[in-house]
Amino acid sequence: MLRCGSLIFKGVLAVCLAAVTSVAGAQQAVLKVSAIPDEAPTELQRKFAPLGKYLEKQTGMKVEFIPVTDYAAVVESLASGRLDMAWLGGFTFVQTKLRTNGTAISLVERDEVATFISKFVPSHPCVYALADL
Repeated sequence: MLRCGSLIFKGVLAVCLAAVTSVAGAQQAVLKVSAIPDEAPTELQRKFAPLGKYLEKQTGMKVEFIPVTDYAAVVESLASGRLDMAWLGGFTFVQTKLRTNGTAISLVERDEVATFISKFVPSHPCVYALADL
């Protein structure tokens, strides 16, 4: 997870929150945030607490962490408007972007995300290259 102490993170987040709060502030008093459930809900809540306090201070809104049961639930909650923001992995961001017809935006990415690579491992023993498929 990103550290709240990062100045770049805070700057980008503040700019993006200005847009979120201008719309959300008129409609609701609570900013609803979640994350993919890659850890126990209590651990996610503990890690979220400093960010929640920071967001409350910056936006003047109540910020609530909403735990979800699985990866699909966070995607659907964002797409249906039950969440305003969420921590996502690469694949869940792609799913969310598709599910929201391209309206989901990535606010912040960790530096190491730029160096991630994917590898395809074929199950058929005769496949050595893409042309073999």
